[in-house]
Amino acid sequence: MNRSCSKYGLGIIIILFTLSCRDKLPQQELPILAWYGPGRKLSSLATFQQMRKAGFNICYVPYFNRDLNLKALAWADSAHIKLLLADKRINAVDVNHDSTFAALDSIIKDYSGHPAFWGYFLKDEPGKKEFQKLARLNEYLSRKDSLHQVYINLFPIYATPVKLDTNDYAGYVQDFFETVHPRIASFDHYPILDSGLRLRFFENLEIIRRAALKDTVPFWAFALTTQHGQYVKAVLPHLRFEVYSALAYGAKGIQYFTYATPRSNRKIKFGEALLDASSQTTATYHLVAKLNNEIRAIGPLLLDLTSTGVYHSDPVPQNCRPLVPHLPINKIEGQSILAGFFRGKKNKKYVFLVNKNYNTGALPGIYFSQKINKIVEVSQNHDKPLIVKWKNSDSLKKCDILFKAGEGRLFRIYGKNL
Repeated sequence: MNRSCSKYGLGIIIILFTLSCRDKLPQQELPILAWYGPGRKLSSLATFQQMRKAGFNICYVPYFNRDLNLKALAWADSAHIKLLLADKRINAVDVNHDSTFAALDSIIKDYSGHPAFWGYFLKDEPGKKEFQKLARLNEYLSRKDSLHQVYINLFPIYATPVKLDTNDYAGYVQDFFETVHPRIASFDHYPILDSGLRLRFFENLEIIRRAALKDTVPFWAFALTTQHGQYVKAVLPHLRFEVYSALAYGAKGIQYFTYATPRSNRKIKFGEALLDASSQTTATYHLVAKLNNEIRAIGPLLLDLTSTGVYHSDPVPQNCRPLVPHLPINKIEGQSILAGFFRGKKNKKYVFLVNKNYNTGALPGIYFSQKINKIVEVSQNHDKPLIVKWKNSDSLKKCDILFKAGEGRLFRIYGKNL
């Protein structure tokens, strides 16, 4: 190839690479999704810029309207936000009688080429009877447009058998994976009530984590930002507890329900979310922005880690695992702590420790195994990261680690034969 041909060939490669990258999130950025973006009448470039400033990089806008979606895509692109779009034409597809799926082809044509488009919204909280239909839609959209995601959000473990179409929640989740074959899995579980913590919160995380690891599919979890019904007003320790517990279980994306305040109805009265009814930011907006700043700092590393085990110090929640012998941590005393272990590149080892008390801080004593000679905290953009070293001859490798209420802290573990 002569010099001039090589030059133009390289230019074409660069252009194609740039176009393909525009369809993805910025490299190694943890997905942080705002559920219910600015309302139809209040959407603007400024509202999406405001969202990005709070650390969000994906937004679900339930407009269900092609023209409104296209307008939102233009604003989102300027604000460097990706959009998860709902479109009423998807709901109208009859998978049993429509052999051409022409409506889906039109939807793909409308959105797939836009740089701000992230994926297709299919269903929130489907029952088991809907899985076959969702499987057909997911297969078609994924085959025709492999660059974008297809999104379905699953029920939590406390959903009634009538809603689940089964009385076996673990079977519900397993059947979803085996039938739909998702490339990404999402579920919601809001654990903090005015009466206290839902007892099966961690069991729900166990079930989702297990199914996701089995199929090597990333899973996303939610945090609740909108007071309604039996759910209390969001405060920073609650949000930390929900987000860090999910991340310690291996979640690869965090979502907030909701960003804009939903419209109340006869059954449910919603409190203010991150935006009030006039699209002005609330106190919750600033709490979430602070938390997003923390998790974005460790997000790139978390995306590269594989969950290898999750354990609890006493008291151990229902259907969860206590600390067992041969782990890098032998014992935790003082407070109830969640320990999620991970493997990174080049077989590096990490532990994500979470204070499960979302009302008060904690200072547990962490006893590491004799194999460990150093732990180094991964910075979350606040406070000085903790570094602890031990000599090989030290008979007791213990440190007291201070946690804020609901806080999680990620550490790299150094040692031999881990």
